[in-house]
Amino acid sequence: MSVNFQMKIAICDDDETDRATMHRLVSEYLDAHNYHIGIDTYPCGEVFLEEKIDQYELVILDIFMGQLNGIETAKQLVQSHPKVQIIFCSTSNAYAAESYDVSALRYLTKPVIKEKLDGTLDRFFQIHNAMRTLVYKQNRMDEWVYLNDILWVEAHGHS
Repeated sequence: MSVNFQMKIAICDDDETDRATMHRLVSEYLDAHNYHIGIDTYPCGEVFLEEKIDQYELVILDIFMGQLNGIETAKQLVQSHPKVQIIFCSTSNAYAAESYDVSALRYLTKPVIKEKLDGTLDRFFQIHNAMRTLVYKQNRMDEWVYLNDILWVEAHGHS
């Protein structure tokens, strides 16, 4: 079964090798789970923030980059796109506590361990799927229901 969430992932890292490695690891995960999701890469926070950042559901940020570090980039990102999920990757855990200020999904240290990244991506998709809703009109009022609730009822045969 092919799933297309029409979402995009951004990877922002000033080190070209680390950026390519992360792109490869995320691509392998997406391919293994048959997700068809676009991945864009950026060399620094400044270039990333110039883009249409609300198109991304997940952003993977290095901490030590150019003028704006990953934490500063994330703070600007969540001001305009509060529902975005963020994963930090760094050679140091010095900013791990600060990652809570932007409600980061995870703080990984480099070199990234594939199993830890895969587990984090599993968690991202579980959260993302759980929060997807269906909106419908009832008596001229908008009503909504979580898609997971519909799928659960269908799978378990209960009404």
